[in-house]
Amino acid sequence: MAYTKTTWVDDVTPVSAQKMNNLETQYEKAKADLDTHEADYAAHNWRKIETYTSPGVYNWEAPDLNNGQPYTIGVYLIGGGGSGGAVKYYASSSRYMNASGGASGFARAMVKTVEPFTTYPIVIGTGGAPVVAVSQESVEGNNGNSSSFDGVTVNGGEGGFTGNSTYRDYAVARGADGGVGSDAIRDSEQYSIAPYAGRAPLLSVIGGAYTRGGVSHPLLGFNPFDYSYYLYAGGGASGYYSSARHAQETISIDNNGYKGGKGTAVCANNQNAKGGDATGYGNGGGGVTLTYNESIPAGYTATSGAGTGGAAFIYIGGFKDETS
Repeated sequence: MAYTKTTWVDDVTPVSAQKMNNLETQYEKAKADLDTHEADYAAHNWRKIETYTSPGVYNWEAPDLNNGQPYTIGVYLIGGGGSGGAVKYYASSSRYMNASGGASGFARAMVKTVEPFTTYPIVIGTGGAPVVAVSQESVEGNNGNSSSFDGVTVNGGEGGFTGNSTYRDYAVARGADGGVGSDAIRDSEQYSIAPYAGRAPLLSVIGGAYTRGGVSHPLLGFNPFDYSYYLYAGGGASGYYSSARHAQETISIDNNGYKGGKGTAVCANNQNAKGGDATGYGNGGGGVTLTYNESIPAGYTATSGAGTGGAAFIYIGGFKDETS
């Protein structure tokens, strides 16, 4: 029968079998609905219970959250981001120099059943360390390192690449591969903003030269447990023998403010150049170019931006107490 709400008054409202049976029926219907859609409700009710954001090796002991019974956790795991590439060069005539940003690390969301008081190993990978161009040289960025949870591993992102040639089309720096790959860089012909959700073609034609942007898997950057977005590539930079041509900015598409490091292009005879360091977890560092149009002085360097280390976030959702 349809449920009719009763306004109960102490010592006044009669308690009838019909009313009690009605309450029992509604309770059973509600319980059956919860049991049927338990997984759906749990998926929308995740709560973070542990965070690992400093690179290193850890052991997480599952607390007793279900009266001694196994229960389900969610884990969002991120690998370290790669650092950007770096170029420093002197040329008295036409020369093109390019450096791409580092790619973000890969990420994985998973659901796992754990036993109370059981220990689960965790490894948080480091981000790619910055590279330094000291003399006339091109230096590719360092890869980020992998992260793992209980044997499940996600890789780090590639470091940025470089291009350096008297021929414009041969100076292209290809994009780095990762969770979100970086753009290919050629002179000033590039996007003004680095990839933040996987904009990176597998193969493209830039000014007649074939190259490719970094391979991307942008959906990996979405954390389904807290509805945040995490993965960003670093920006690239391009320089000419007599000018700093272009540098990519970076943006965040989430209110957490995380993003890749911006690219930096400098043309000067008495100045260091530094690519932007990434922020957040598993993001790529910025590429850097430092060019001179006269004899190259000693002591000035081009240093790329660092990638950030990975992370592991552990969540608890709704679960059924099997002892009840």
